[in-house]
This record gives sequence, C-alpha cells and structure tokens, in this order.
Amino acid sequence: MGGTDQQRGSDMLTVDVPTGAGARGRTVAASGGSGLSRASRNPTGPMQPLRPRLTVSALAGGLALTVGLGAFLSPPQSANASSTTGRAEAAATAAPPTVPGSLPAAGPSMAFPGIDGVDLLALGYQGVDLDAVTVADLDLPLPELPTERATELRARIVVATAHVEGLRAAEYVLYETARSMRVDVRAAGAEVVARTAAHAAAEARASELRAAAVQRPVPANDLPRRPAHDPELVDAVDAEAAAAAALAEAEQRTQGLEARRQDHRAALDLAHRSANRMDAHIEYLHNELRHARSGMLAAGRWLAEEERGRQDLPLVRVEGFRVHASIAGSLRDMVVAARADGIDLRGKAYRSTQRQIELRRQNCGPTEFDIHEKSSSACSPPTAKPNRSLHESGLAVDFRHGEESITSRLSPAYQWLAANAAGYGFFNLASEPWHWSVSAA
Repeated sequence: MGGTDQQRGSDMLTVDVPTGAGARGRTVAASGGSGLSRASRNPTGPMQPLRPRLTVSALAGGLALTVGLGAFLSPPQSANASSTTGRAEAAATAAPPTVPGSLPAAGPSMAFPGIDGVDLLALGYQGVDLDAVTVADLDLPLPELPTERATELRARIVVATAHVEGLRAAEYVLYETARSMRVDVRAAGAEVVARTAAHAAAEARASELRAAAVQRPVPANDLPRRPAHDPELVDAVDAEAAAAAALAEAEQRTQGLEARRQDHRAALDLAHRSANRMDAHIEYLHNELRHARSGMLAAGRWLAEEERGRQDLPLVRVEGFRVHASIAGSLRDMVVAARADGIDLRGKAYRSTQRQIELRRQNCGPTEFDIHEKSSSACSPPTAKPNRSLHESGLAVDFRHGEESITSRLSPAYQWLAANAAGYGFFNLASEPWHWSVSAA
C-alpha cells in the first residue's frame, strides 16, 4: 500500500488471480530460504532476532496466495470430481499434479501458508508449504533491551502481516472456487433431472413393449426365447439399462461436486478463522511495539534507529528505481520487456521510514494517533503505517507510464503489467493500479 502522490482511479478494481503450476512439499521452506533459523530453538544459545532485510523478500512473495493458491490445477481425476461444465472438461486436459515433495525451479510465489485443518493438496491446489516454525517463532519471548525488542517486533509484524495477507488471499480463492463449483453443481443437478426423465421414458417404453410381447402368441418351445423374437423390445431393454446407468453416473457426479464444494466452504471458514487469529496477534505485536517505541522516543532515538536499520538494506539502483537487491534483476528484465512493447515504466520504489511518516501525516492526519494508529484504509489515499510498507524495504514499486500516472485499469501500462508482471514476481495491490510489489501488499 503506497499512499503515493498518484490518485486512485474511479473505476472499481477486482483481484486477478494468476494461474500457474507449482509443487508442494510438506517439509520444505519457501524457495530462496526463509533465513529464520534461530538459535533460540537451542536453549543453550542466545536468541537471534528476526531480520526483515533477510527474510521479507522470500516471505512476502511466498505468502502471497493470489499466486500460490491461485495456481490450482484440476481436482484429482475421479468420477466424483469430474464436472459437467466446460471448465472441468478443460481442467481434465491440464497437466497432472506434481508428485508431492518434488520442487521445480520455482520462486517463492508458489508458496502458501498452511491452514490448520485444511489439506490444500487434496483440494487440488499446488504450492510449497512455508516453514511452520517461522510462524511459530512469532510467539517466542521478546528481547528485554528496547532497541532489540523494537527490531524484533517490527520483523515479526512483517512476517505476521505477510502471513495474514496470504490467508486473506486464500479466503478469496476458496470463495471464488466454491462459487464456481456452485454453478457446476447446478448444471449437474439439471443433468440429473434430464437423465431422470430420459430413464422414466425408456422404462415406460420397455414396459409397454413387454406387455405387448406377452399378448402375442409364441410357439411353446420358443417361450424361453420370447424377447429374441422382438428386436424392438431388445432395443428398448438396452435403452432402459443405458438410461439407468447414465442417471446413476449423473447422480454420482452431482454428489461428488457438491462434496468438493462443501470441502471448499469448510476450508474457507478455517482460513477465515486463522486470518482473524493472526490479525489479533498483529494487534498484540503493535501494542508491544508502541510500548517499546515510547521508551525510545523519550530518548530521541526512534528515527535514528529506524534509519540505521534501513541503511543495512542491500539497496541498488536499476533502470531509475532504487530497490532491494533481491528484486533488481527481475525488475530490470520487466522494465526492458515493457519498453520493447512500447510501455515506458518509470516511478519510485524505496522510501525511508521518515518519508512514510511524512506521507502518513499528509494523508492520514497530524496527530500521533493519525500517523501510527489510524488504519490504512482511513487515509486518503490509503497509506500504510510506518514499518508496514514494502516500500520501506525496497520491495514495492509505484509505476508511471512515462510522465503519466497509472490511475486506471484501462491504462495501457496497467494492462501490460496485469498481463506480464506476475511472470517477473510483481503483483498488484487491487486498490492501487500503480502499486506493484512482491506480495500484492
């Protein structure tokens, strides 16, 4: 969430869910490494703080389920899972899921956070489970020294925020999939109705011909072979059996589709609960950070510590953008590719915490509450709280098309980015057409 000088477009935005293929392994971390191996798991060693400058690229990208969960393939192929719609017929021709545990040469965008009680692979999704220990580390004891405590809290907020972003994206994908499945279920139900009518008609015709055959005289020695003397009856009996089989298949398919839809609804509920729990934990972390910050503010050290931490970021300048080194190559490739297609991508990326505070004061209000507490959506334009914007880590970019702001999805630059940016690891924040980052945040 940028809160830049660009204005928000008036047209409503929807979230585009890119698709792709990945592989899921239950015991591996996101590609690129989480960087969160901690001595605190060894009681004899000192606790080492989480460092967002080492982890945010992998985590923020990996936890963005708009890619990870959006990359679902066809459900496991079975009679119960097949669909009566064209979507399912197309899905049946898709590549089969990769064997669990195998990993292609893929980035962290194919990862997703685990959802307690949900087997995403069984639901037909693919991706890499992020290391569950990373999230468990959010509950470890905090350092006592205020500066170390604040550093640790800020890092945990980055991890928790990325995690909840992923869970919210999971909600979106599960909801949209369940809604799509409802259409499939209705179509299958209509097919059951049609098959029932066809079976009733075939059954009635066969009964009519049986009754007629009984009334016709047949030599006594041919009575056991009476149906063979009536080809029309034989055909009717065969049609009755075929209609019964088709009806049974349609009923089984409808039941299977409805069961899978209910599975998605149940997963949606669990994802929602998990996200709410993580939201509550984020509030706790922010409360703790406020307490730590108050002591540092009294000593006049808060901003100095913030800027010192940012100076450690591996920032580089590429194609006019100052960004985190981890995304420099992909950003350069994307800008060059866009230029070749006649799209002149310019803009800004990294900004300091001090600049983020200035934007909050400008867009949210002048008080301490406005700057540090007010929700992002209450600002105009929406502006992330200090220490919660990926711009502060050099992992988000606000694009312009030449000298023109990108304020609408109708912009040629937006259209190009929507079609191509995901392939370079950049995803759009739905409310801001100009804002692209490693996690759509």
